[in-house]
Amino acid sequence: MGSERNQERRTETFSELNQFRDAIIQSANVWINTLDEEGNVTLWNRAAEEISGYPAADVVGDDNIWARLYPDDEYRREILCYVGEILQGEKAVEAFETTITTRDGSERIISWNSHAIVNAEDELQGSVAVGRDVTERRERERQLRRQNERLNEFSNIVSHDLRNPLTIAQGYLELARTECDSDHLEDVDIALTRIDQIVNQTLALARHGRTIDKKESTDLAQLAEHCWETVDTARGKLEVDDLPRTNADPRALCHLFENLFRNTIEHGGDDVSVRVGSCEDGFYVEDDGVGLSADLAEEIFEPVASGGGETAGLGLAIVKRIVEAHGWQIRATESTSGGARFEIVGIDPTE
Repeated sequence: MGSERNQERRTETFSELNQFRDAIIQSANVWINTLDEEGNVTLWNRAAEEISGYPAADVVGDDNIWARLYPDDEYRREILCYVGEILQGEKAVEAFETTITTRDGSERIISWNSHAIVNAEDELQGSVAVGRDVTERRERERQLRRQNERLNEFSNIVSHDLRNPLTIAQGYLELARTECDSDHLEDVDIALTRIDQIVNQTLALARHGRTIDKKESTDLAQLAEHCWETVDTARGKLEVDDLPRTNADPRALCHLFENLFRNTIEHGGDDVSVRVGSCEDGFYVEDDGVGLSADLAEEIFEPVASGGGETAGLGLAIVKRIVEAHGWQIRATESTSGGARFEIVGIDPTE
């Protein structure tokens, strides 16, 4: 009698486990389906219904679903051959993508992970496939590639179509200086130098709007001190506190520090004091200059056109692109001395 009760309990427990398993499968936000050894569908969860548009009642026990999902005969044969290799155990766990045609005629890209199902005797019982709809992700990647291509074209135009006539103008300027002495030539030199700066900044803005190079463990304190030496800092002073190391593109970070330092000199004066230090989740660059108004703090990173002899507002736009390319964030605020403070946060310190 006791053995019968134990058997009943085991049967009830097994039934409960099956119900629990089915509930998990049906509530999953990924497409899950199973096939028997003949390739017929034996399970089709709710996510599979929602993505494909075909209800389980029309799919389970039928192998005609593949002709609906893959109406192109050649494409369907290629996929079924691949799935067949998985069913025969010729492939263990495989990740691949296919483009299905849903019930309403739209196309979706599905990323699959599939493997064979075997019993305790190592006999094939079918296969299971888990699919994720990656259509939007692939579209974003395609748009990003297209944007990068446009940026490359833009960079090439700037580099070629502006630099060539600029070089010619600079050459003629040097010839003019040998033939005459005029204060106007100095003004021309200043204007051409400014054009060269704008070209360099525009190219940097385009480049850092795309990608960064290979990351490596970078000493931020050492890099900041090096960049200070490469910038015309007049009588400015730099103080560098302890800074964390982080994985970053050091060449891009050089552009970041250089542009922040130039910004402090341009707006804080020749004798500005600059401090680079650690803050929660990152580091900061601050000065004791004139500071930022509240309304400018939100707009300061947007690229603006140059006016008259003023520096074009590209330096801080480049800084923001570099920060975002690393997956960090930047914010502008007021320093403890009333100047400007730029905080770069979201970095991951390394040893």
